[in-house]
Amino acid sequence: MNAKKLPGIAIVDDEKSYTDLLAVTLGEFFLNPIHAYTHPQQFLDALPTLDLGLVVTDFNMPGIDGIELITRVRQERPGLVFLLITGHVGDLESRNLEQIPELRGILPKPFSWRKLAAEILRVGSASPRL
Repeated sequence: MNAKKLPGIAIVDDEKSYTDLLAVTLGEFFLNPIHAYTHPQQFLDALPTLDLGLVVTDFNMPGIDGIELITRVRQERPGLVFLLITGHVGDLESRNLEQIPELRGILPKPFSWRKLAAEILRVGSASPRL
C-alpha cells in the first residue's frame, strides 16, 4: 500500500538555534517533512526542489525580510500558504499585508511551539502524529 506523500513545511528564520528547535519539535508533532533554513536566499535556492504546503517565515531577517520573501515565492508558487513570525509586529503596520492573501497569519514572538503548531493546523495542510 502506498502512503500519500504529504507536502512539507518550511521554516525560514535567521536564528539558527531557534530554527533548529522549531524544526525538531514540529518534526516530532507533524507527519509532514520539515525543512529548515537560516538564510532566505538558501530557501529560495532550494524552493524549486521542494514540495511544500506551508512556509513559516520570520519577518526581520538580514538581506531579505519576510514580506519580500513571501512576495518572491508567491510569484513562483501561487497559492502556497504563509505564516509570518515576528518579534517586531509594530514594523508591519505600514505594510499592505491585506494585498497578500496567501499570508494567513502573523504570530508574535515569543510563542510556544504548541501555538505555532495550532496555527499551522489552522491554515495549512498539515497532518499531526496521533
